[in-house]
Amino acid sequence: MQTRFTKRNVALLSFCQALGITGNIIVFSVSALAGAELAPSRALATIPLFIQYLSAMLTTIPASFLMKRLGRKTGFMIGSAMASLGGGLAFIALNLHSFVLFCAGSALLGILVGVMPYYRFAAVDAADERFKNNAISLVLAGGVLAAIAGPTIANMSVRFFSTVYAGNFFVLLILPLLTLFLLLFVKMPPLSEKPNEGARSIIHISRQPKFLLALLGGMIGYGAMSLLMISTPLSMKHSLLPFENITLVIQWHVLGMFAPSFITGSLIKRFGVYRILIAGAVLNLACIIINIAGSSLYHYWVALFLLGVGWNFLFIGASSLLTECYTESEKAKVQAMNEFLILVTVSTSSLFSGILFEWLGWKLINYLVLPQITLILLISLWIVFSTRRTVSTG
Repeated sequence: MQTRFTKRNVALLSFCQALGITGNIIVFSVSALAGAELAPSRALATIPLFIQYLSAMLTTIPASFLMKRLGRKTGFMIGSAMASLGGGLAFIALNLHSFVLFCAGSALLGILVGVMPYYRFAAVDAADERFKNNAISLVLAGGVLAAIAGPTIANMSVRFFSTVYAGNFFVLLILPLLTLFLLLFVKMPPLSEKPNEGARSIIHISRQPKFLLALLGGMIGYGAMSLLMISTPLSMKHSLLPFENITLVIQWHVLGMFAPSFITGSLIKRFGVYRILIAGAVLNLACIIINIAGSSLYHYWVALFLLGVGWNFLFIGASSLLTECYTESEKAKVQAMNEFLILVTVSTSSLFSGILFEWLGWKLINYLVLPQITLILLISLWIVFSTRRTVSTG
């Protein structure tokens, strides 16, 4: 049975995750709009958001090694402190009408984006073997709270000050401070005293089929979700559906992404991680089939909800599988590579989603994703059948 100590840590990390995702939702809601107000050209409006992603990518790898040296808690606290400073700089930038200062604030906000993915691994560090899948799942469940709080806070805070959008970034100054307060009560296990003993090279670790599946599951699951999620509103607008329908579909998608987290860990424990990965791939394939089949509200609604649940199974399943692929001495470099490649994939798919929609159209984008998801399904099935054959012949 899990101790109160472990459950408290998971709950605190889940709330920290929720605060971080809430901040991200606010940034996605207003960053481009604020950039358009400050930039010398409206064509540069998304540059601050790009800088945030770039900062996150540059942070991911050093953050993992910093946590290896100083501990998870210290890494999270530094990331939150930098994000609070970034929110403050962006707030000042809006009041001074300084685009350069706003970009600097966005870069500091990106540091927290690069640190946040490690919350789920911190939960694993603080839990025993039997509870690790539930720990990962429950930390990500914080996204349910963020899905509700993010849009609400963004709408409320936009008029906190006379300068438009300044209130949003004032909130982004406060949220990381709340995270810092919560982190004070998180108790992480002591650092390993022999961090480098017996460590294998990344090339050696990469020879494990389950490692490749974990890596591809995270990258493809997140990249496909990002590409289809961002392209869906464009397709809905092209289909002449009203804005209210678009927000409804996105809201159900976000709920699909995070609500299953309350049970995904238990499902992995009961059915095994490979079956959950297979289920995630099947749900994503169902999303693609529905998207290709029609363009009514119900097609988009059902498809994007299935995409969200499929992402949840793929991402949590891949994260769980990854923890089986390394030793304590290998943890920092393996997690760093995994998170960096996922972030690169998401950033690339986000950057090119609009271009691909203009060039290829909605149906061809779905066909583009189809072989990638099929690859995850085939690898998972191959490992399951190979394992069965080994057991039966052994």
